[in-house]
Amino acid sequence: MSNKKKLNPPKAGVGDAVHAIVRAGLSSIPDIGGPAAELFTALITPPLEKRRQEWMQEVGEALKQLEQERGLKLEELKYNDGFIDIVMQASQAAMRNSQEEKRQALRNTVLNAALSSSRDVVLNHIFVNLVDTFTDLHLSTLKLLHAPAEWFAARKQNWPGISLQGMQSIEQAVLDWVSAAFPEHSAQPALPKQVVRDLASRGLIKIEKWELHWSVSADQAPPSCVTELGEKFLRFIEKP
Repeated sequence: MSNKKKLNPPKAGVGDAVHAIVRAGLSSIPDIGGPAAELFTALITPPLEKRRQEWMQEVGEALKQLEQERGLKLEELKYNDGFIDIVMQASQAAMRNSQEEKRQALRNTVLNAALSSSRDVVLNHIFVNLVDTFTDLHLSTLKLLHAPAEWFAARKQNWPGISLQGMQSIEQAVLDWVSAAFPEHSAQPALPKQVVRDLASRGLIKIEKWELHWSVSADQAPPSCVTELGEKFLRFIEKP
């Protein structure tokens, strides 16, 4: 059996189940049921099928690349229940999302799960659930906060040069960094604040008061507020 055939998942998926339920419900409505169901089929089926096919192709090709570059034994994966569970969880999340950064992160969770040991299964599930819950802005913000100065330098953006003196809330400093990094959200100042608090509530960053006796300037690297759990999460959603 070829690797291509081994990597192709079943055609039916969570999207098909939802589609069938909604279509059946619409069909049961007197007078408008039939036309409404047909309209739903015409509008939803093509993009859903396209999304599924793209996902299958991306994951299959990435796994084959791991086989070539890292010696991953693809034949053994089908007996790895922990890996199969992650594939199913990530695939369902991918079907619900069109945000590119989220889909890349979900694909990478599958690849890292293929390389991880059985003791990581529970944490892997938690991380996939976080990707499913978060938006692209959550993921981008966490990457920014892991190494703020490097993030700005890589994008040829000026480091804002934030001063922190004495006992001051790190949350405000973090919000300043996020606002400077993603000015497209400046019209919704509450949005970055909610994103930062979401990351903190999940234990991925720390924003409590922190005693600092120095200033962050353009030539100084600010401290990372990403926790050990946050660093593990970032590694899990990065390409292995």
